[in-house]
Amino acid sequence: RWSGTAASSVGLHPVGFDASEALATNGMQQGGWGYHALPTPSTHALLWSGTADSVVDLHPAGFSESRITAMTATLQVGEGWVGPAGAAGSVRHALAWTGTADSVIDLNQFIPAGYTHAVATGVDANGNVVGFAYNSTFYGLMVPYDAIAVVFAPGPASPAELSSVAFAGTDARPGDLVSGTVTLAGAAPAGGVSISFLSANEAVIATPAAVTIAEGQTSATFQTTVPGVLVTPQAIKFYATDGAVSRATSLTVTPVVHLKSVTANPVEGGFQTYATIALNIPAQSGGAAVSLTSSDPTLVAVPASIVIPTLASVTSFALNTVAVASATDVTVTATFNGDTISTVLTLSPAPVVAVASVSAPAVVGSQPTARCR
Repeated sequence: RWSGTAASSVGLHPVGFDASEALATNGMQQGGWGYHALPTPSTHALLWSGTADSVVDLHPAGFSESRITAMTATLQVGEGWVGPAGAAGSVRHALAWTGTADSVIDLNQFIPAGYTHAVATGVDANGNVVGFAYNSTFYGLMVPYDAIAVVFAPGPASPAELSSVAFAGTDARPGDLVSGTVTLAGAAPAGGVSISFLSANEAVIATPAAVTIAEGQTSATFQTTVPGVLVTPQAIKFYATDGAVSRATSLTVTPVVHLKSVTANPVEGGFQTYATIALNIPAQSGGAAVSLTSSDPTLVAVPASIVIPTLASVTSFALNTVAVASATDVTVTATFNGDTISTVLTLSPAPVVAVASVSAPAVVGSQPTARCR
């Protein structure tokens, strides 16, 4: 921000953001957005009061992106996306705040019937908010080709608007088929209400086909799959929309750890050797406690269990053995999470040392002989 001269410039870029932009001011405060590149690229609506460290993050829960485009002394307006910005099934919402993230008001409830997306671009001292609404798939700073100018004037909420989306449970495993329910605030009107969905991470939770809540009904069920192969648990945002109102929930997908292999190095009985246990994916929080048994503990002693540390997928451990008179196989078995895998450890007897031959070179009598062997 500046106060009339180049020398008066003050940097507003806040700590923790990769990029930022101030787009509006009310004379005392500045509004705009900040950009995070990791872990997921996103923009957050930001409000400053003249300095970088005065920043207030207005990014509302349930939205993937947000930004302030205009403001008065008490009101900030702009936009936010539910779902990845510009993606099919995502919805762009016009938003208004009064200084905090949880004060957000979704202005899409006030756009004309038949329109899905909206952006608030201006606000006056009386709180009149203007912007545009549209239906095309579009993402960027330009105005979409099918946009119409709107004044966001409050009207009565639809008695049959989408009120919630929820899964039957809060946790799932890769490979699961999970069910959920979408619910309206009231009975669906003639023709029913179509509800579409969006997963924030399709590689982990698939986006199911749209469902229709039948006329006179207040809810419908849906199903989706969990195809992902994960290394660590992930909580995935999941959205539903009736075209005007969007609701969100989340589902935590927890990977399942299995035994992959158990191996043991053959050794001469009486000497120490090593065994190795491998998992299909890294051990989760708290590690993986693998139980062990030996088919003959008098020859091969194994620990009762081995803990593979968190985020490790392989561990090795020592095995003590006893001397044997002949080659002997001992089975070492590992058990974890319902899996049982065995390996055979072969003990060999100690080699027998014996004199094979004695020889000496011929020499002239009375002369010393060479070394025998």
